[in-house]
Amino acid sequence: MKFSNLPSFCLLLLALTTNLRAEFVQPVAVQASNGENVQDALINGLGFDDSTLGSPESIHSPAQSEMWSGIGSIKADVTFDLGQTVDLTKIYIWNYNVQNNTDVGMKDVEVLVSSGTNITNSVFTGIAKIALREGLDSAQAFNVVGTSVRLVKLRGLSNWGQGYSVGLAEVRFASGDITGEVPTLVISSPHEGDVIPLGTSVTLDVKVTDKDNDILKIEIFDGTVKLGETNRAPVLWNVPAPSNGEHAYRIVATDKSGKVGWSTVNIVVRELAADGILQIDDTENIGEGTNTITYTGTWNLAQGNANDPRFKNNDHYSDVRNAYFEVRFKGVKVDVYGTVASHHGSGIATIDGGTEYTVSYKATQRKEQALVWSSPILPNKEHVLRIRVQGNGVITADRFDVHISNKPDQELPTTKKITATFTNLVVEIEDATGGALDATSVKLFIDETLATPASISVTKAAPLTRDHAHSGQPVPSRIQPQCPGRSKTHRRIEHHQHRHLHPAQPTVFTLGTWKPRRISWQLGISPDLEWRSGRCVGHCREHCLTSIADRFRRNDSRHQRAGDKFRGEHQSRGRWHHARRPATACGN
Repeated sequence: MKFSNLPSFCLLLLALTTNLRAEFVQPVAVQASNGENVQDALINGLGFDDSTLGSPESIHSPAQSEMWSGIGSIKADVTFDLGQTVDLTKIYIWNYNVQNNTDVGMKDVEVLVSSGTNITNSVFTGIAKIALREGLDSAQAFNVVGTSVRLVKLRGLSNWGQGYSVGLAEVRFASGDITGEVPTLVISSPHEGDVIPLGTSVTLDVKVTDKDNDILKIEIFDGTVKLGETNRAPVLWNVPAPSNGEHAYRIVATDKSGKVGWSTVNIVVRELAADGILQIDDTENIGEGTNTITYTGTWNLAQGNANDPRFKNNDHYSDVRNAYFEVRFKGVKVDVYGTVASHHGSGIATIDGGTEYTVSYKATQRKEQALVWSSPILPNKEHVLRIRVQGNGVITADRFDVHISNKPDQELPTTKKITATFTNLVVEIEDATGGALDATSVKLFIDETLATPASISVTKAAPLTRDHAHSGQPVPSRIQPQCPGRSKTHRRIEHHQHRHLHPAQPTVFTLGTWKPRRISWQLGISPDLEWRSGRCVGHCREHCLTSIADRFRRNDSRHQRAGDKFRGEHQSRGRWHHARRPATACGN
């Protein structure tokens, strides 16, 4: 038996179980979070070779019709009503064993128990984590310690690799006599799925009950990291400013006899780029206006039930090359959430037709509402996100979080597109206001070090055609560094605008010399600054708009491997930075 992510004292479970009385228990009812139409297969015994009750020695049929499985997610719960309150000492599980489909079976499972009688709304306490073997037609037995148990929930944490379904064949239990009571816990705050702004502290409010009144310690974990412990209940534990991302806070109570119970709450800490979040759904928000989504090509709706973990219980998917969806939104950033799985592939994302980014939807284990991509910081205006199918597997559309700003709309210089080869880096900047890019504020950093020397000269660019100038659309600026050859590097900044706005001013400057190697580039500007006639207006808060273009390709005698990504002598990082003017320029 394997216990994962638990303190070492959980290994005392075996010693704590006293089987003075043992009874094989067949549940009287079962409720699955998915696959409800076949959930009774878990308790009816029709797949056994001997009787409907079965025994620890029973052999289970490989017939799919005699097993439970849920489609659409690999994380499903099955809750069993034992029909009586018992001390739980053992669990027998026959895993999913359909021939050539055994990877559907559960792998890592959390065991939770409750003394309640409501199979839907009772509060559960965790008592064990177990690891199932793949397939098999015989029972896998696990010793556990649970007291005053009426309901048992098996929470599937992973399966054996199948990308979109999970299953079991049959489940039975054994009861016995256990001295004392297992502690129970209820987390009042935060709530499951809460979204906490980055920089905000989190207070864990936990009620701990132990009928024996012999609590030894209460430990607080963030995932596998122990934050601290106390021996006082209830627990009010402050977590100062947790890091950005997902957090699973687990509170573990241990009594003086070694019996253990725990409860877990999952939250998400988000860095808000502006004043709030607006969520766009893949189904409810289909349309043509702002904050809507449209589909081009072949897309399929995958509808789940009310327990489905996808946003609004469904998503759209496609594996047809060059099919795409577009999300039209107004805001300063967009976060893309989708379903990832082992049979999924990649998409190509663009904002307003600019830089192409590869978005991966592939993962070893399926996960719903996974963050797959975030845009750079954008000007506060309407944008179009497009993600198209690359053709190497399924991609999904589920949820889009738009960071909305209450500040006035600003048409500021912003990165439009980055194109990189081994010898050239072209950065296109769009400046819809018509203000000329200040070449003196553009600097190149390599490995966080300013590249020197740098000389800058300014000349006029060729005028744009009349048709394009009258199109009413902003014309991208272009920064084109002609880089590293073997000796020196020239960076040419070409800034194009409408003829009826400011004249285009291409800028050429020369930077230092380095050997050929892998380089990644970042172009950062301050989108809250706006320059008009040499004057700064708007807000002086600095943001960073980052675009990455790396993994340069090269084919020469020293680095010849067809299709491989170029790897040079060492990695370097270059960064173009549109420097912020001194605060005094903004009048503060």
